[in-house]
Order: sequence, then C-alpha cells, then structure tokens
Amino acid sequence: MKPQVISFHYNLTDKAGKAIESSRKGEPLVCLEGAGQILPGLEEALSTLKKGEKKTVKLTAVDAYGEHDSKL
Repeated sequence: MKPQVISFHYNLTDKAGKAIESSRKGEPLVCLEGAGQILPGLEEALSTLKKGEKKTVKLTAVDAYGEHDSKL
C-alpha cells in the first residue's frame, strides 16, 4: 500500500491545559503517513480518523517519544 500524505491542524497544551503551540492561525502540518515524521503515538491516533474528523489526543512522554534510559 502506498503511503498517504496527511495534513492536520493541532493545538499543543501542557498538562494544565495551557497553550504551548498551535497551527490554527497558519498552515496545517503535512507529513507522510508511516514515515516516522511525527510522534508515534500521534501517528497511531491519526490513523483511526477519517477525513474531516476531529479528535483530542493525550500522549504520555513514553507514547510521544518512546522509552529512554534515564542513566544517559
């Protein structure tokens, strides 16, 4: 199956709900599905959506960035 180009707007907030970053006043983020260009947990959440659907996605640090060795 050929990878699809996907585009989406996002609002990034901290745990308290304070806005950190948003694409709403500009262009959407565009990436190639399955190419590792966005956070793995976000890509998984987006894969379940149909065109035009909206979804709130809450990611833990592990879901967003993966496991890492705290000894490094």
